[in-house]
Amino acid sequence: MLRNWNYNFVTKGLTLLHFVIIILIKMIWRSYNEKTSKYISVALFSATLLSITAPVVTETVDAATIHTVFEKSKQSSISQQDETVENKLAAEDVDAVVEVLKSEYPDLSEDYLREIVNNQRHGNYSLPSEPQPSSTRSRSAMLSKSNWKGITVSQMGAAIDAAIIGASGGAASLGVKFAIKKIGKEAAKKVIVKAIQAIVGGAAGKVTSTVVGKALDYAGSPGYYIAKYWDAHDKYSKNGRINF
Repeated sequence: MLRNWNYNFVTKGLTLLHFVIIILIKMIWRSYNEKTSKYISVALFSATLLSITAPVVTETVDAATIHTVFEKSKQSSISQQDETVENKLAAEDVDAVVEVLKSEYPDLSEDYLREIVNNQRHGNYSLPSEPQPSSTRSRSAMLSKSNWKGITVSQMGAAIDAAIIGASGGAASLGVKFAIKKIGKEAAKKVIVKAIQAIVGGAAGKVTSTVVGKALDYAGSPGYYIAKYWDAHDKYSKNGRINF
């Protein structure tokens, strides 16, 4: 029986120390009377077995613990990625946002910009119907391009900027760059994607994450940067409209 124990432990990868202990047990067994040596060998064997199994059990528990922590961390990360950034703009801040947008997009009327901002406050990120230009010059330019399918660069730019400012909540008068700093670039990217998808639907894929990243680093308006980029790469390049 002892020989079987010896072979079983050796085949399971015992160290040289463990093998020597087994040999000592055999010698003790033969040297002393059967009753005494049996107790000693059993005690030594138990100690050997404990020295082998204890690290294994510890390592198993540690591995299981690490795996559990990793899974929880991964699930938390996935949950955070799936979270959407909602519009937090209060009604009393609408006029301040309109003023900011008006300075960047003077060809859009205040009423049209206000409609964009109010719609987004209620979860509607699609664009209102074609706006009436605020100047005679802009009106003539729009009429001359009315047969080109699409929306204007200003429309898309204003919608994207309004979405970013809305997600930041208060301090609307400080503008879009302050809003990006407040919510962070990752949240701003989600807002931009949400706005573009609402505006152009499946065509939103034309604006890559690289373009969005550059827009957020742009010194001016990220909405204007993205709209101008699209206008430069669509079917009718640089015509002032987003053709899709």
